[in-house]
Amino acid sequence: PTMAINTSSSLVDAMTAEVMAAEYEMLLGAQGDFLQHPALIYKQCPAGSTTLKIPYLGLGGHDLLTAGTEGSELAATTIQDDSATVTVAWYGKRYAVTEIARMSTPAGMLSPELFALDAAKSRAQTLVSLIAALGSGFSQSVETSGVNLTFAKFREAVDVLTVNQVKGPYLAVLHDQQWADLGADLGNLPRAAIEDPGVRGAVVAGMGTYKGRLFGVDVFTSPHIPTANAGADRAGIIFGRGAVCWSDKEILPDANPNIVNLGGRAKFEIERKGSFDMNNYITHAYMGVSEGLDAAGVSLITDA
Repeated sequence: PTMAINTSSSLVDAMTAEVMAAEYEMLLGAQGDFLQHPALIYKQCPAGSTTLKIPYLGLGGHDLLTAGTEGSELAATTIQDDSATVTVAWYGKRYAVTEIARMSTPAGMLSPELFALDAAKSRAQTLVSLIAALGSGFSQSVETSGVNLTFAKFREAVDVLTVNQVKGPYLAVLHDQQWADLGADLGNLPRAAIEDPGVRGAVVAGMGTYKGRLFGVDVFTSPHIPTANAGADRAGIIFGRGAVCWSDKEILPDANPNIVNLGGRAKFEIERKGSFDMNNYITHAYMGVSEGLDAAGVSLITDA
């Protein structure tokens, strides 16, 4: 493939004939994640395999007792079970930056530290996008194509989970447009009837897109929510414990001083290409996402 090398010519907005400001801002993009929310099932994929099977058992009161006959043996009850399989794959990203590009931008703008921070955030956002992509995959859906999301439709999706006896807590991931439409509708309802404190501490934990708890559901937004119906709508997702599973591989130690282990979850390395007078800033992560219990999730499809 053609190399997208970042040069002093391609980074035209980061270098001009004028004197540049000492500070710079990031382009708009997704911030924060919800990967630690208890509605998600996370298991680390152990050594020896790239697939992880997560079993579900129908115990804990799933089957009722039956009336017995004195002097007769009880009939054996079959334990109901199900499973989800998560396949871990390699995900990566490479920025190729020439040395003259680094020298021509403000100090720190293309620093290794900034690329390393980008590596950690990119790994989290990729997982968010993989989870968001499940939004159109559940067999149960509440859909109002071409119509703005309302509280009534939001509650209808929650009611589906309630009827299915889905365990909480519930998590909703909506597109920002869906949240804006929902907010407009909520403005017509009594605040006390629709809001409770929720897990506001999650914001402090880095879940920057947390909007609060609505009708018992922790609501997050993400621009990664996919489109539906030929782009006319967005396919948000509301689910409870068991619907979404994810896994990853722990990054192994490496003696190479140019490779940095980012908390065991991502690997960042700097590769020097002397013949090009440039560096490759490379991110590696090994992860996967899978739908678990189909009945524990609902697609919420409304106007984009």
